[in-house]
Amino acid sequence: MNDRFEELLSGLLDDELSQTELSELTDVVRRDPAQLAELQSQLEAAEMLVLSEDELHTPARFLVGLRSAGNVIPAGLSPAIELKESNSNPSWWATLLALAAIVVLAFVLWPSVTPETSIATIQSVHGEVQWTGDGGMLQDARPTQQIRGGTVETLSADAWAVVKFADGSVITVLGQSELMVTQNDTGGKVLRLNEGVMSADIQPQPRNAPMIVKTPTADIEVVGTQFNLDAKSSRTTLAVNEGLVRLKRLTDGKVVDVPANHQTVASVEDRSGPEVTTRGMASHSWQSDLTKDATHGKWLPDLWAIGGKLKEAVATGRLTKEEAEAEYKAAANLSDDDGFLYATPWVKKQLKSGSTADVSYLAALSISQGQSAPVVANTGCTFRVSGRVQTSAKVTFGITTLTLDGGFAGKYFSVCTIEASDADGNFDIELPLTDFQPLAKLSGDEFAQTPDGLECVDWWCITKDKKSKLAIRQVELLPAASP
Repeated sequence: MNDRFEELLSGLLDDELSQTELSELTDVVRRDPAQLAELQSQLEAAEMLVLSEDELHTPARFLVGLRSAGNVIPAGLSPAIELKESNSNPSWWATLLALAAIVVLAFVLWPSVTPETSIATIQSVHGEVQWTGDGGMLQDARPTQQIRGGTVETLSADAWAVVKFADGSVITVLGQSELMVTQNDTGGKVLRLNEGVMSADIQPQPRNAPMIVKTPTADIEVVGTQFNLDAKSSRTTLAVNEGLVRLKRLTDGKVVDVPANHQTVASVEDRSGPEVTTRGMASHSWQSDLTKDATHGKWLPDLWAIGGKLKEAVATGRLTKEEAEAEYKAAANLSDDDGFLYATPWVKKQLKSGSTADVSYLAALSISQGQSAPVVANTGCTFRVSGRVQTSAKVTFGITTLTLDGGFAGKYFSVCTIEASDADGNFDIELPLTDFQPLAKLSGDEFAQTPDGLECVDWWCITKDKKSKLAIRQVELLPAASP
């Protein structure tokens, strides 16, 4: 407790607070749930709630002050405050007053603790999903969980969470993402996608209370639409499939309206625009750009690797310093775009005390970021992956998909053992689309058995084998061969 709160609480219990100080205490416990909990604890002490026959003691004055300040006392509780003249049993009155004080404080001062103030429901989850709410308590998210404002985090590449609002609006958070959910004073939905990917199917919102979605680089106003959002620290990509969405770029305040079948990008690096472009006809091929598409992993250009090998050669005496410098200069014309994305540790968070961390090694790429048209996999398509391993490893490959109208369509995976094809550990494998299987069910409904005809928005690979030092050089989606 801070000193001022202790002073106000002491004055309350001694019946020595002025009306101004009572108002100050009310503001303090409104802002801090921990202070509210302490106040409730103090009011529960029976000796502090004795009511004399001559005067109404402090807790009741405090409730009256709340009501006179414009607060709404829950139905059925406010009459308790008027019982002083209608009942002469001090013990019974003190007990009822204590109950009224605690319940009213919970309802009036901290709305987030009541079921009635839930603003949405976590409809379904998969993978590692955590929820932070209810006064900052961290917990594993679970289906049917009522949420009253807080943050949902999907912490693994194979994770998702579906959040449904009372009006039927649905938000799906995908992969490694962090979404804050709350309401403003008018009852409008306010979301903040700090990072990651979300798909939104929004019912018509009141004109005076549109949904607001905030990202690190943009503010987005939604009245009713279907859209997808990919947020990074310096770049937000908005793709609209239905309706109209307004985006304001935070770097300069420029505003654009994005209609159906269009998209835009809000980037801190772009000094023009933001430009609204048509989402082109679906493409059935894609090639990674590891310097731009990587969302997890460590990118190391070839020149860095050559430098490491030359240092080792000098240290072991195989090359002189002058010879190593000459070789490095000769290699300096290599493109910085060539290199490897190394899978880096991903630690599954454990909430249970004493639990051992579950460590895997993950590399992940965005497929949709920067694409002018949806990348759609169809029958006959193949994912081709080239990279490097130091030892053979069992690797899980996965993709996230959307339907062509933008809704979440599932995550699909394929597992295979990678063997090096040469002394340097290089490998080159092809994964037919038919090898990919759905990860799980969504709200009891089966996903399609294959990702045929679905838009691919991200790709990942993960292994538990640390010794493999899994690294990716390139990922491609190859179209079906022509007949």
